[in-house]
Amino acid sequence: AYAVSIGLDSEADADLLWLAREAFVAPLPPAWTEHVDVDGRVFYYNPVSQESTWSHPMDKVFMELVGVVKALRSETPPPSEERQAVAIADHVSQVHQIACQQLMGWNGPYSSEGGFYYYHQAMDLSSWDNPAEAFERELALREDVLRR
Repeated sequence: AYAVSIGLDSEADADLLWLAREAFVAPLPPAWTEHVDVDGRVFYYNPVSQESTWSHPMDKVFMELVGVVKALRSETPPPSEERQAVAIADHVSQVHQIACQQLMGWNGPYSSEGGFYYYHQAMDLSSWDNPAEAFERELALREDVLRR
């Protein structure tokens, strides 16, 4: 059931089920926390962005990775190693550009009695976690998964 939620077909994509296992055990990104509501349902909350979601915050990342892998698999003729490397580099580059855009406006670290923090003036948000580290981890995960 979980494999289907990230875009895999358990029969047609049997050789890609390792992606579902990776996604299922993926750690939460920095600042995200896991909670259980009064009905026993798990949800996730990010106090920095004040977002909450029923889906694990990394599910979207793994859905995108499944899409990249399936797109490469559907190419005719099958892609060469060089073509695969170019596709991976293109994907990582696109995600890197998005990360750079989302990091614009963050400043820091600033020192306080509680430690170092980062601040985004336009959004009036502060964070103890370096916002760049979350993107660095995500980019590393994407590249690692796609190079398998």
